[in-house]
Amino acid sequence: MDQAKSNGVRRSLPSFLAAALLAAVLAATAAFTGGAAEAQGPPGLYVSPSGDDRHDGSSPATALRTISAAMSRARPGFTIYVGAGTYHEHVVTQTGGTPGAEIIVNGSNGRAIIDGSTLSWHRASDQNQALVELKHPFVKLVGLTIQNSKDTGVLLAADDLTVEDCAIVATQLHAISTDTSFQTNRHSSTGTMIKNIVLKNNMVDQASLGGDSQAISLIADGFDSRAG
Repeated sequence: MDQAKSNGVRRSLPSFLAAALLAAVLAATAAFTGGAAEAQGPPGLYVSPSGDDRHDGSSPATALRTISAAMSRARPGFTIYVGAGTYHEHVVTQTGGTPGAEIIVNGSNGRAIIDGSTLSWHRASDQNQALVELKHPFVKLVGLTIQNSKDTGVLLAADDLTVEDCAIVATQLHAISTDTSFQTNRHSSTGTMIKNIVLKNNMVDQASLGGDSQAISLIADGFDSRAG
């Protein structure tokens, strides 16, 4: 039994008090060490308009400058945190996630803007050219604003993709489209349909400004398109 010594007399310390004391000591130790016993969150990469692609992107203080640089470093299970601001770039996935370990691109509730107005593309010339091209599976876009594409906004060219809470604005062709090589109803297509596509709570405004196209052109083997 636990013992305590007071005034030269050894007295028994009730076991429930000993347990409480031990718990308090452990809690204080965990607080002092920064909660070392807590589970670590998923790995992340940070992007900011004031960042630098020579950084490692592992924290806001060492943020990358471009989403493309983060894409080249991302691995399954990574979240790319894109800070508020405007990014004039063409974003193409470099690798995919895996089941239960998506690569997530988080756009700061729409405050991160991918803008195609400065890209030297011919207007409305290629629906398979998009500001964001998802060419690898298990990738999720959340809360991005994608605007001023001279062709398509978001291209779907792999299985198991999610586009959620995004705004796709002012595209010359489709806002969201399946790559035509996966549209099995297209002449000379040799591909197979993509599958497991989720489009949830997105906003499309001013699509198809440049010609014969649709707001959303989706051909897939199993998809979920909904608001809310």
